[in-house]
Amino acid sequence: MTQMEISSAQSPLYAEVAASYALSFPLFEQRTPQQQSDAFADPRYHLLAWHEERRLMAYISYWDLGHCLYVEHFAVEQAQRGQGTGSEVLRQFCSQAKTAVVLE
Repeated sequence: MTQMEISSAQSPLYAEVAASYALSFPLFEQRTPQQQSDAFADPRYHLLAWHEERRLMAYISYWDLGHCLYVEHFAVEQAQRGQGTGSEVLRQFCSQAKTAVVLE
């Protein structure tokens, strides 16, 4: 799996992440398109996607608060669930973190 940072709605894979996000989280936990645009404009916000051959496998959105990384959304594509993908993604994410990781 390859990790990629998504920095705007125009980034590759963003359309797949947005579609997965709409299916994976209840509406009250989702951002509006404007709220997502505002998040992308904030340097503390990050959206990472893991893919294989340009096919989305999982993603994590988080805030770098300085003293910790606050994971706001974490999802694994439905076809990848139960295969260890989520564990591997979370292991990679935590191993790269230089501070504490907090899962919502």
